[in-house]
Amino acid sequence: MMKIGDKVVCNWGAMHPTEDATVIKIGLDGKIEIKFENGGTMFLDGIKERTIGSKDKTGSPIGIYAA
Repeated sequence: MMKIGDKVVCNWGAMHPTEDATVIKIGLDGKIEIKFENGGTMFLDGIKERTIGSKDKTGSPIGIYAA
């Protein structure tokens, strides 16, 4: 279960492989807001609580993971 202050790693693929962020808000609806180190934010429906580099059902490691 994610909580405010948890660190996440975003794996975007080849050009910008990873970016670090922090969970800053979790809504009652389960939406998670993360803040990137560069200052930008993003809302998510969930975060894969797996280690970075693991692959999903498609075989792609792209996604946002608990650090």
